Amino acid sequence: DHVFIFDRSYLAPLTSAGASRVHFLPCGCDETVYHPLTLTPAEHRRLSCDVSFVGWWYPERSAVIRALAGAVDLGIWGRGWSGALDGCVRGTSVDSRTVAKIYNASKIGLNVHQAQTKVGGLNARTFELLASGLFQLVDWVQGLEELLRPDEEVVCYRSPEDAHRLAKRYLADPAARARIATRGR
Repeated sequence: DHVFIFDRSYLAPLTSAGASRVHFLPCGCDETVYHPLTLTPAEHRRLSCDVSFVGWWYPERSAVIRALAGAVDLGIWGRGWSGALDGCVRGTSVDSRTVAKIYNASKIGLNVHQAQTKVGGLNARTFELLASGLFQLVDWVQGLEELLRPDEEVVCYRSPEDAHRLAKRYLADPAARARIATRGR
């Protein structure tokens, strides 16, 4: 009867295939899980890092992660990460409550979309990071500005080198990180 899609690039193909009621519905998150938290000192020691990334390895994520590894205190939680990143990998599978704690122990939350995202298809991580009150460094996705204000609510990078430069810039500017994170939340 109705088809709801997270990315506008699927509108035309689904309509052409005969779907008559196709609607764009952005992802979201559970704000009872993702929100600012007070961590115990032990949780903070275990989970803290300058830049956190929670997600599985995909080729499109690898270049960005490698640009940051060794340049910042990078913490990675997810399956498939190995090799030169071993010092950054902190765990494989984590539940959503632990992910929320990771976000609350980090200075920057990194977001790298998969190839299925083409036009405005922001992943759930986008909203989980924002709801947690964390400064988000996200790859620019066409249509992102229809849902969020770049440089006011999130900071967008367009290349691995740009992600590296922006991470270093905002790690050195806690006031700007806090201002953007507050607006994003």
